[in-house]
Amino acid sequence: MSKSQMVLGGCNTNLHDQCTTTAGFKESSFPLKYLGVPITASRLTKNECSELLAKIQAKVRIWGTRNLSLAGKVRLINSVLFGMYAYWASIFLLPSEVIDKLTKMCRNYLWGGSEEYKHSPLVSWTTTCLSKNQGGLGVKDFSCWNKALIAKLAWAVASKKDVLWVKWIHGKYLKQKTWWNYQPPSDSGWHWKNMCLIKDLFKQGCSDMEWGKWLNLPKYKISSGYKWLMGGQRKSPWAKIPWARTVIPRHGPTVWILMQHRLSTKTKLSKFLPTIDLGCPLCNREEEDAEHLLFRCDYAKEVWTELGKWWQLPVFTGDLDQITDVLCKLRGKSRTAITYAIFAAGVYYIWRARNAIAFQHLTWPSSKVVWEIKEQIRMRILYLNSISGKYTKQINRILLF
Repeated sequence: MSKSQMVLGGCNTNLHDQCTTTAGFKESSFPLKYLGVPITASRLTKNECSELLAKIQAKVRIWGTRNLSLAGKVRLINSVLFGMYAYWASIFLLPSEVIDKLTKMCRNYLWGGSEEYKHSPLVSWTTTCLSKNQGGLGVKDFSCWNKALIAKLAWAVASKKDVLWVKWIHGKYLKQKTWWNYQPPSDSGWHWKNMCLIKDLFKQGCSDMEWGKWLNLPKYKISSGYKWLMGGQRKSPWAKIPWARTVIPRHGPTVWILMQHRLSTKTKLSKFLPTIDLGCPLCNREEEDAEHLLFRCDYAKEVWTELGKWWQLPVFTGDLDQITDVLCKLRGKSRTAITYAIFAAGVYYIWRARNAIAFQHLTWPSSKVVWEIKEQIRMRILYLNSISGKYTKQINRILLF
């Protein structure tokens, strides 16, 4: 009783006093907090969501003090931040201002390591939010995920789920009306109108003009609703390269940025910095673009030649699209998976060697890079083989020096 509260409205003084005396509850007023979220009598505003924004902002500030890879940042956003966000988003259709603020914080943290804008995103947020097999990073879109969660509530009303709030909805609003064609009265509450809007949006995905099936599935699933909202994007042919199981997680994002043609080489930066020196820092012979730096530069050739003596790699000639096409056409699951891992490691370490010269004036011998790649690939494949045994036939080759 001491934790319970009662909100009264639209009653005269006598009825008000009678209710408070009889119930024994402490009187309160809107907005109030219940199970960690605000309960309001009207539209949910940005101010009422300030607690959610503050909690996520605090997490981002703490993470900003740590030197995390792009893969680590994506994991934190999808697990920790979306866990906090999904609780609120499963109850309310959050204001667009709040979703925009959350999106900006996550985008700034992903590309700049801070809640504030410090670095221009290398890839658009729309592409970043695509699934990995569609060429994205797999970061969830806040707005679409919110709608997919609220659609779960609309589906519960449609299926007359045996819970108290659904029974109350049918008794209060529907009253034997069909949910498919239902339109809320103009004096309905803001939350109810939002649920009806989501219902009208998602009923387009029902296959038989009723709530029997969702996309030919027996029941609605949040994941399927989210994919439907994001649109039927085609699978990217190169998506399996950066995200293969054998690829070391911190190597994958660098390859992904390369495949998006967004690697910050000097020729890319010259569009914004016209006076920049375009020379390749590894060989000082040609202009630095992605193809030269990673495949045609003498330093890169030394790395790929030594790795080719250790593991049979395809010849990396032509532009990036041609190299990608060659990698996508490889045959043999285990051999191809290991080739992808070596390719990703080679790209990652050549790029790091370039940055070491450009920013720290440190020269990494190509022999050091080759040795580091071999060691990491060996450890990765031995670990994966201990779990699945898929790479047993390749172990002897991998262990050669």
